[in-house]
Amino acid sequence: MSIRPLAGLAMAVLLVAAACSSSTSLTGGAWKLTGFTEVVPASANVVPDADQSKYTVTFNADDNVAVVADCNNSSGTYTAASSPGAMTITLGPTTLAFCPEGSLSDAFLAKLGLVASYAYDGSDLILTQSDGGTMSFTR
Repeated sequence: MSIRPLAGLAMAVLLVAAACSSSTSLTGGAWKLTGFTEVVPASANVVPDADQSKYTVTFNADDNVAVVADCNNSSGTYTAASSPGAMTITLGPTTLAFCPEGSLSDAFLAKLGLVASYAYDGSDLILTQSDGGTMSFTR
């Protein structure tokens, strides 16, 4: 048996593993909102592709978070378990621009303040709120 094919296979496995792990890391880029659910009233909402970049959250390695909420921006801090589990987001300074009708800005910021845990669904990030609602994000 030749070592060369095994070395190539090992390298391929490492590259796939690295690609998978980097796509499921909190840090490393902005997460775009793709949808959210609410418990009361019960609803499931999809954010159109064209609007997803208007609602983003970026988790930095220094435990700071940067948020784009349509025409507003916010920053703050977060705590997260080292693997999916408990999470809190505490927003600080937020701009107070008046966003156009239909904006999710206020609701998005409020939902982030209710985050209680995080998990991954494939390469998507799911934030679960203390009231049972969820927010789904992709990169």
